[in-house]
Amino acid sequence: MPNALFDTDAVLRRCIECDFERALSSGGLANIIGKNYSGKSGGDRGDGGDRGDGGDRGGGGDRGGGGGQSARELRVARESLGRRDSKEQLEIDEVREALVAQARMIYSMFDFYASLGSSKDITSIGFNAFKQFIADSSFAIDRSKHCDDSLLDQLFIAINSSSAMAQAAAARSQPGGAPSGSSGGSRAFARSEWIHMLIRIGIARYILDGDETDVSCAIERTCERLTSRLVPTARQHADDFRQRYCYSEVVCEVLARHKKSLRALFDVYADMQESCSDACEFAYRLPTKHELPSRMAV
Repeated sequence: MPNALFDTDAVLRRCIECDFERALSSGGLANIIGKNYSGKSGGDRGDGGDRGDGGDRGGGGDRGGGGGQSARELRVARESLGRRDSKEQLEIDEVREALVAQARMIYSMFDFYASLGSSKDITSIGFNAFKQFIADSSFAIDRSKHCDDSLLDQLFIAINSSSAMAQAAAARSQPGGAPSGSSGGSRAFARSEWIHMLIRIGIARYILDGDETDVSCAIERTCERLTSRLVPTARQHADDFRQRYCYSEVVCEVLARHKKSLRALFDVYADMQESCSDACEFAYRLPTKHELPSRMAV
């Protein structure tokens, strides 16, 4: 079966790289990563078996991702090319690889929490779903100066605000002022904001409270904690469902019989000018033949 039908490691890497670059462009995330960089590489820290964090290390059974490189592999690759990047850039690259290594779980979590709540928009995570995520993962620490419930609530607001400002600035710099579409709105997380949030929570939970001194290591521990604490449905692999129910000869035959109607439906929704949430709400309706444009009456 063609790999193009599935979320391969290469596909997941491209997704993380795109979302991570968008996250870096808002809220001063690159500066935050650089400021919390200690100069100790995650690849030289050993396996962490004696770090004393117990359940945070997780079992690792669901940790598959996009094939991220270790810090040592990144350094060897750079030296072979004669590159001499700044320490801050090295840490940003290590954070990117830590995210790539957990890409499958990161996007599975996003899909799960985006589906919670009363909103019909399944492409972003609202505040209530974010609060459920924090409760499920037990990230908040009572009376912590950096990671209690109120500070995490403020983090949600801060990331949304910074993304909105970055998107507005990008729109002003473009001909016609067209928005970039990378934000989930002022009260919800898009995928790039979800990535931003995971990094900031890792910093707050493990670096600012003194458990770690390296941002990429903090990301690894964040993902290990999520692996051990989140419900299985939040860590599901979409490819398993696709292979079992979608990409079969029987399903293919049904789709082929309705190809013309499906193409017409796609053309209508692809041409919609409303926001994504409006399009999703419209898609929930089951219109009759007479409610659709004449070009769809096939």
